[in-house]
Amino acid sequence: MWRIIAFSIVIVGLAAGKVSYEDYKVFSIYPTTQRQHELLRMNIRQFNYWFWKEPSWIDKEVQLMIPPHDLGTFYEIANIIGITYKLKINNVQKLIDNTFTKHQSKGFDFHSYHTLQEIYDDLEDLAKKYPKVEVVAPGETYEGRYIKGVEIINNVEFPGIFIEGGIHAKEWISPATVMYILHQLLTSEDQKVKSVANNFNWFIFPVFNPDGYEFTFNNTHGDRLWKKSRKPFNSSCIGADLNRNWGFGWYNVSRKDPCSDIYPGNKPYSEKEIKTMARYIRNRKHHFFAYVAFQSYGQLLTFPYGYTKERISNYDRLYQLGKRVIDVLKQRHNTKYEIGAIGEFYYDLQGGSSTDYVAGFLNKTIVYLYKLRDINDYGFLLPPEYIIPTGEETLDSLEIYSCVVIMWKIVLCFMLMGLATNYGMVSYEGYKVFKVSPVTEKEFITLELLQTFRSKFIYWKEPRWVNKEVFVMVSREKLQEFHDIMSSYTNTTYKIRFDNVQTLIDMTMPRSNFQGYNFKSYLTLEQIYAYMDELARLNFKLKVVVGGRTYENREIKGIKIINDANKPGIFIGGGMYGLEWISPATILYILNQLIYSNNSDVRYIADNHNWFIFPIFNPDGYVFTFNMTHGDRLWKKTRKPFNSNCIGADPNKNWNFQWNTSGVDNDPCSELYPGNKSFSEIEMKTISQYMRLNSRKFDKYISFYGYGQQLKFPYAYTSKHISNYDELKRIGRKALQSLRERYNTVYWLGSIGDYYGNSIVSGTSEDYVTVVMDKSIVYQYVLRDEGDYGYLLPPDQIIPTGKETLDSLITLDVMWKLTVLPTIAIIITAQKATYDNYKVFRITPTTQKHITLLRKLTTFYNKFIFWEAPVLVNVTINLMIVPNYLPQFYEVITQIGVPYYNNIENVQTLIDQTMPRYQSTFDFKSYHSLEIIYNNMDDLAKQYPNKVKIIVGGRTYEKRQIKGVQVSFKANNPGIFLEGGIHAREWISPATVMYILHQLLTSNNSDIRNLADNHNWYIFPLFNPDGYVYTHKTDRLWRKNRKPQNLFCVGTDLNRNWDYKWNTVYVSKNPCFSSYPGRKPFSEIETRSMSKYIQSISNKFYAYISFHSFKQLLMFPYGYTKAHLNNYDELYEIGLKAITAVKKRYGTAYRIGNIAETIYLASGTTTDYIKGTYNKRIVYVYELRDRGHYGFLLPPDQIIPTGEETLDSLVTIFKEMIVYGNMSEMICKIYK
Repeated sequence: MWRIIAFSIVIVGLAAGKVSYEDYKVFSIYPTTQRQHELLRMNIRQFNYWFWKEPSWIDKEVQLMIPPHDLGTFYEIANIIGITYKLKINNVQKLIDNTFTKHQSKGFDFHSYHTLQEIYDDLEDLAKKYPKVEVVAPGETYEGRYIKGVEIINNVEFPGIFIEGGIHAKEWISPATVMYILHQLLTSEDQKVKSVANNFNWFIFPVFNPDGYEFTFNNTHGDRLWKKSRKPFNSSCIGADLNRNWGFGWYNVSRKDPCSDIYPGNKPYSEKEIKTMARYIRNRKHHFFAYVAFQSYGQLLTFPYGYTKERISNYDRLYQLGKRVIDVLKQRHNTKYEIGAIGEFYYDLQGGSSTDYVAGFLNKTIVYLYKLRDINDYGFLLPPEYIIPTGEETLDSLEIYSCVVIMWKIVLCFMLMGLATNYGMVSYEGYKVFKVSPVTEKEFITLELLQTFRSKFIYWKEPRWVNKEVFVMVSREKLQEFHDIMSSYTNTTYKIRFDNVQTLIDMTMPRSNFQGYNFKSYLTLEQIYAYMDELARLNFKLKVVVGGRTYENREIKGIKIINDANKPGIFIGGGMYGLEWISPATILYILNQLIYSNNSDVRYIADNHNWFIFPIFNPDGYVFTFNMTHGDRLWKKTRKPFNSNCIGADPNKNWNFQWNTSGVDNDPCSELYPGNKSFSEIEMKTISQYMRLNSRKFDKYISFYGYGQQLKFPYAYTSKHISNYDELKRIGRKALQSLRERYNTVYWLGSIGDYYGNSIVSGTSEDYVTVVMDKSIVYQYVLRDEGDYGYLLPPDQIIPTGKETLDSLITLDVMWKLTVLPTIAIIITAQKATYDNYKVFRITPTTQKHITLLRKLTTFYNKFIFWEAPVLVNVTINLMIVPNYLPQFYEVITQIGVPYYNNIENVQTLIDQTMPRYQSTFDFKSYHSLEIIYNNMDDLAKQYPNKVKIIVGGRTYEKRQIKGVQVSFKANNPGIFLEGGIHAREWISPATVMYILHQLLTSNNSDIRNLADNHNWYIFPLFNPDGYVYTHKTDRLWRKNRKPQNLFCVGTDLNRNWDYKWNTVYVSKNPCFSSYPGRKPFSEIETRSMSKYIQSISNKFYAYISFHSFKQLLMFPYGYTKAHLNNYDELYEIGLKAITAVKKRYGTAYRIGNIAETIYLASGTTTDYIKGTYNKRIVYVYELRDRGHYGFLLPPDQIIPTGEETLDSLVTIFKEMIVYGNMSEMICKIYK
């Protein structure tokens, strides 16, 4: 190792003369082992090697430049660590000389690399020649140079592309390629290039690091391989890596040595270059949609992020688009690139980069970083003859955006509908709506890219997934362009959905002769408010309230219904978007039914809640959709002007939570414009104030929109799931089943973030109410239909929509009753769990319907706690109820109509009676702690040293041993394996196993002695030590192990975690459930380590017996299927004899059968694993005493009786085996 440490480094940045690389050699090194990889990485961190390409992953090439005086040391070290290497460059200086050319006076070309001054002069020449080109110098350097670039503005309305080059000084191919692209954009006659050039605005900066670039050309004291800026950080070290100095993810840079080539600076924006350029980019952020950076080398096309290994939200889109880019790039010269996120290509995090900054801070969705030619032959010293080929293929790849350009032609022809004019109501005469069905990823990406211009392109239904239809409205003037896009860039199937939008609009407009509030037509705002006033006048419980005001000084009116100040409240909001008339119409229908319906279910929900109902959050926008003189039926936003051309903000992107972070468009004319600040819209500001004022009076928020047929819930601003995601989805699933029953209307269900995927949205009312107001029950209905009429739903669908929606609300209320109160998080509390006043009810389902309804209650695992699963008719089960939920239990159980009685009045009293007495000796008159059980096993080993041997079969998450004993009376005896305590709360299991162990050693009964002496025994009383300890110290009824699964949920059911038919039946994917099977088979160290031990002795035992409680069952595999084993009859008949033996002593009645048919389907169990993996002939599982009177809390005075009768049955099992033949000779001798 000392020779590695002795590797010397020459700091060339401070050299007095020009740095020479004469006889420096570059080697390719291939670490093939983790040790080799770690040694290389250690040297980067500690000794600052000259790495051209740093170690990333095993078997990935590393390039290392070695000074001539260190070559001997290098060869010796390579030999010591056994690493493969290959000479790539014999003399670095010779290659450097080849990249320099003699001074030329004939002008700028691409046959040589150019100095900074030559590049800047060429920019000025281009500006003089082409009026659209303007030279700008927004950035400055440490040494006083300007960072010059050009802006090419073809049309202020066009989208822009920002190109960055030369951020690393030595990467000369980067500014050369940028300059090539610039020249081609201005001069090429190729139609594709011209299309790209003329239909975008361009912001092009060839050299972000002028000081460093100039230093690489300096013939007197420069360094061709200099990378950083030129600002000194101490007396020895100069410069920062400008692509590690940006203020996004800066703290994720791993190395902070100022002499390092990747030193990020002493703080974000420490470098003047980055500080000034970041300011310029921020000022231009609304003028470009794509950012493309060029570096070298490696032939990679990468995208954010580099500062984290987590994927950016639009990873899939960037990856798919990038695949198309590199396919195009390959066509001209067969240059092969790889595609992926920056963080996927590097071992260390690459924080503080320009691309991460633009994507993460400025929220640009199209951001790429090219690592240009080559892969390894020349590295940073690419010969100048490669400039043109590199430029050509790179420009080819940029042409992938041409599909966007053609689309843009359509975009330019769409003026935003609804700006107030004096020329009459907006007409949609001749407008057509097309239904487009993208069936490939390419077609989907094409449609998705069109959303870049959605401020003026009218999507009725936006692209979400492949094979999911999209609805696009096209004006009659632009039909040809639309057809051109569809035929030129996709093979997408599309057809006309509406031939004339205006005809559909005319059908939805209300009649001039108002015919009353019959829900057969849509109402104006004035009519809606009059109806609300009339309802309040006729019903004393109703009160009209004003929740807010609008920009045009209208009131935001609502209805408040207070049935009882102590009842829970529901807040309903609608009419957020002006054009969605079905939203306020549905809310009015629901309001009417809450007041006048005689249906018992409706009356229950109406009378047992307080209500805050606001049909229209956006009155100005709603009025504008009705305005016959200068309105717009398809207006969406508010009506406040933001400039001389653009009116309104999207009201559901204007709320003050995660405002303007995603899914918005900062163009004020866009329909997705979120406003110029949160709560910029007086409507949202005032209604939010009203909601906060009444926050304690409601605990649920429901919003209504149209169209799409979706029931969604938070979050919207992120694709990450809310903490009660599973609960909201379960409730929603039940609600949508009810909604579907009446008219077979099918809704989509999930979080808003799930629905929008990579296009998550921010600033919504739903997220605001959830997070800021801390409401746990928040839903968003997106009403009828799925696209047949879209926003123009005929008025004859108001009543059907209202009916089915109210059906679903009733179901939501039933489900809510089980989730109103805070969850008692016993599993994660640091305090000892108490079950004081918890009650256990004995329930006997007498019909299959009872079973179905009871099983629905199992989802509320923290309120209704089943001690056994409801599976079989006429089989009594135990259900434990949290005290606060007793009223809900009585109500629900009465509705189900199932017989029940109170079995345990106070669970804690029973727990107290079963807790072990303090004692240091072992007996069978009480239950014992893990420590005492393990001590007793040790004592037995000492007492019977020739018979008992302690074995450690496995380990636990909390670092405990899983101890067992091997009991051998004779060598080569056949073996029996006894397993206990896999479920922590089943204390009778390890107690019974310990009783059997003692009897095998001490009993004088001839049958027991015959059984004991003629077998080897592998006995493990506790497969789950952590859980067992937890039941003694914290929660007596804990079942699982103790490994945390997430912030809220601990433990896996160890008897569902074995690698045989894992996770196939009767398990829960919710980590908080007691039957959670783990993330994968053998995810838990307990099962993983014990399975290895069992495998090691699998040829030494022929029988496996597992002990559980409670129910008094003797069962055999399989649990995962009801299909019968080959030796089903044998095990069944032997089992019948065994349960007869159990009953003989105390009259304890057991049932016999396979697991799946006797109790329930269960997969991933130990017994299925043993049978399925090792095909052991004798495999049984006991569910010990009792039938349910005490359940898991069997009194300790039943330990000995349970042990006695269980041992009786074991004797019978192994006696009866001989009857069925085919036993080994040894076993036959035993029982003859």
